[in-house]
Amino acid sequence: MSPASNILCVICTENFEASDTIYNTSCGHVFHENCIKHWRGRSTECPVCRARYANMQKLFLNFDENAGSASAMDELQTKLESCESNMDKLYKQLNDGEVNFMRLQGQYTLALEDINLLNGQLSKRNDSENNFMALQKQYTEAEDIIKNLKDKNQYLLLQCEEKNKEIQLKTLEISTLKDTMGCMETSVGGSDSILKQQLKIMEQKLRHITGE
Repeated sequence: MSPASNILCVICTENFEASDTIYNTSCGHVFHENCIKHWRGRSTECPVCRARYANMQKLFLNFDENAGSASAMDELQTKLESCESNMDKLYKQLNDGEVNFMRLQGQYTLALEDINLLNGQLSKRNDSENNFMALQKQYTEAEDIIKNLKDKNQYLLLQCEEKNKEIQLKTLEISTLKDTMGCMETSVGGSDSILKQQLKIMEQKLRHITGE
């Protein structure tokens, strides 16, 4: 059943539904039957205003079964669009990272070629101290470049992995939201329980992906 919009039982903090048995106290506040009877076993004061109440009365309310369904669908649609937009951004960031990775990989290859060339030159110029020192400096600089490029490559690899993981999570979230919207369109009356079930499924899938 669809909950009454913004009407809660303050004892259990859950929405009133058409299937619930609802009571009001003499001070005018309303509660679920089980909640207020449980409360009355501990206190004769109203849990809202703390006024003492002598009696309770059963209420018969008419609920609009479609109330809140449109706003819930709008909220889910907005969330879906936001997730899709975020996923597009993640794809772009991933593509940019891959481009940077390929560029650095090319620089890394060229630097390795330079080192091999310098090693060959060093082996031929051992008789010239000045030339040897100059080549040694170039060799050291090339090694520093290689180290920096390795560090950058590792950083970009980690970034790509993180972006792929975020994309997987967003794809899962979008899939779950679409499933939820499909269920709401075919069964408005069970929207609350369906959302709880879908949320539980999403949490289980997220724990599986993240390895938690």
